[in-house]
Amino acid sequence: MEKPKNITLYRSFATKASVKTESSKPLINQTLGKYYDQQAAKFEHKDALRISFQNIRWTYKELKTHTDALADGLLDNRHRPGDRIASMLPPNYSAETITTQIAASKIGAVYIGMSSDINVPQDMEKILNLTTPSTLMFWPSQKLKNPNVVDPDSFRTKENVERIAKEKGWDVNNTTEEQELEIELGISKLIIEAQKRHRVFLLDEMKQVIQELDYWPPGEVFKASRFPFLKAMIHPENNFYYAVVPIAHIISYNRKPSLLPKVEGKFTASNITACEVLSPSEAHSLSHSSLLNIGSFLGELLSFDRNERILSAVPLHSLSSQAAGLWAGWSTGSLVVIPESSPESMLKSIQDEKISTIVSSPAQLEGLLSSEKLSKFNLSSVKKILAVLPPKTTGQSFAFLRDLASKLGGNKEVFSFNSQEGILFNESSGQGQLLPHVEAQIVDTSGSPVSSGSAGDIQTRGYHIPEIGGKTPQWFKTGTRAKVNNKGQFERA
Repeated sequence: MEKPKNITLYRSFATKASVKTESSKPLINQTLGKYYDQQAAKFEHKDALRISFQNIRWTYKELKTHTDALADGLLDNRHRPGDRIASMLPPNYSAETITTQIAASKIGAVYIGMSSDINVPQDMEKILNLTTPSTLMFWPSQKLKNPNVVDPDSFRTKENVERIAKEKGWDVNNTTEEQELEIELGISKLIIEAQKRHRVFLLDEMKQVIQELDYWPPGEVFKASRFPFLKAMIHPENNFYYAVVPIAHIISYNRKPSLLPKVEGKFTASNITACEVLSPSEAHSLSHSSLLNIGSFLGELLSFDRNERILSAVPLHSLSSQAAGLWAGWSTGSLVVIPESSPESMLKSIQDEKISTIVSSPAQLEGLLSSEKLSKFNLSSVKKILAVLPPKTTGQSFAFLRDLASKLGGNKEVFSFNSQEGILFNESSGQGQLLPHVEAQIVDTSGSPVSSGSAGDIQTRGYHIPEIGGKTPQWFKTGTRAKVNNKGQFERA
């Protein structure tokens, strides 16, 4: 498409403002599963994933074995290309989350990442109806709670006691044992009335779905009038729950013959997506090829190689996190380490695994910076810190990242990245670099392009922009004010 003459487009770290400069690597057009298999063949016996709290140390070949087995098992249980598999597993099931995402891509299913922090029944119902998953993977011990339910102890107040005693005509300061029991009964009635008004929904029983089921096993369509799109519910534990199958009973190792060849060619990298739920009313999605390109080119800009040891302390349901925390590393044969979320556990993983790059959220990095035990660990192996920003984060400088780098000692490179922006910012210099094959323009408050060298708002377009509400905006408004220097880099204004 020919660009309008009045717009200056900037491409990927150009040496001059209007010069095209492409990566040495072409755009990837593969599904996550195909791409991972390609990397597994290249780095077969090299470590790919370590999760110490799950006692997992998998090579590229071993992770492929687990994802193939789950993919075969899903097909064996009547999952098909085009199905939508939603996962809301908590971080302590990171291995299951990762294998499910890759396995879903191998059968042509859409993977939907949900935060395990969802705990409001009305929100859960809205999210299910928004994303219409055919399969829901969840942790049976997780509960959905209504935040409007007041804790029972909060009803046992002096005011309530005095009110009940006054209604009975008693002296609150001189009650008999029998009257005190009557007052407690009155308080219990208040609690019961509140519970009726604010019904609590327990996910571990899935009562509102299960009570409507007529038959099982998994893969058959549930006769659930409220969620007719659900075909199966899966959990990662070994226990059996009515109508919910353990993932271990789906996985099919060394199936002969494998069912995967039967679905090859029935989907492409551009027509199956990965999806991220942002709120009960909004979800973003990216094609597999887009997600891989973001990760691959981010790894290139960060100069990752097969010796990189990446601490991925980011939420796995996030598309930005998947790109930066997993695929940026696997694109170069790196090792990805998933730590526990506490600052001390993260610091121990950095020390023990000799981490070279920390990929984390700003909140977690602030937790590291404020940890009293920061100085007790040897973190000299760290060379880079990458803060992955959540969607809708407007461009801003994170001074605390530079403070963290200083406290870690040595010369650390500090970066921030929001995949929707498509720009990798070096927080030490305040300069930003476009992902390869991404275009940008700088505009004024009216949306008109500014003159070369002037400051304005950055807008970007390209494969990195997610589909939002079924539409992909032509230009993404980053919210970052900057100008372009003579090296083609963005400098925050």
